[in-house]
Amino acid sequence: MSTYLMKNTWPIHINHYSSNYLANVMITMFTNPSVRLFDDFYNISQGFSRNFAQDSNLHEFIRFMLERFFYEEFEQKCGAVDGLGSQEAIGDIKPFWMNLVLMVYHIDHLSFQRWVEDNSQLKGDIDDMINAYMYEFLNDKWQELLQELTNDIFPILFANRGFLLEFNRRVART
Repeated sequence: MSTYLMKNTWPIHINHYSSNYLANVMITMFTNPSVRLFDDFYNISQGFSRNFAQDSNLHEFIRFMLERFFYEEFEQKCGAVDGLGSQEAIGDIKPFWMNLVLMVYHIDHLSFQRWVEDNSQLKGDIDDMINAYMYEFLNDKWQELLQELTNDIFPILFANRGFLLEFNRRVART
């Protein structure tokens, strides 16, 4: 029986691309009393799972934080090219951090610039193009990446007993 378990569970492959950094940012933001991050998480998640679920509340929190990190980068990129024409803005947008992380995790995808080139019929505001790229074109790949990163960050946060204690206290209070 142990051979069967070993065949199915080993080797565990963890990329740990920026995992420690991201976990540290999550801990810092979570423990900062001026950041109402947990309330945002709780409100968006509509409370916590009381039934058996595949992912724990900690998994969901990590995924929530990662989504915020990626979303903030997209907002920042949109703000940097605000006021430029679409074609001019596309040339000025540097590759997204998410594209780099997708490459590290060997998730096949097109960069934003390449996607725009391949879809020359795209017209409109640069914000709309970025949203279409992110939420329509990359959606499945983005979800896969979120799961991979969540799986890499989870053991780091789970091993931090101080963070885990406070996280569980806040969950219990809700």
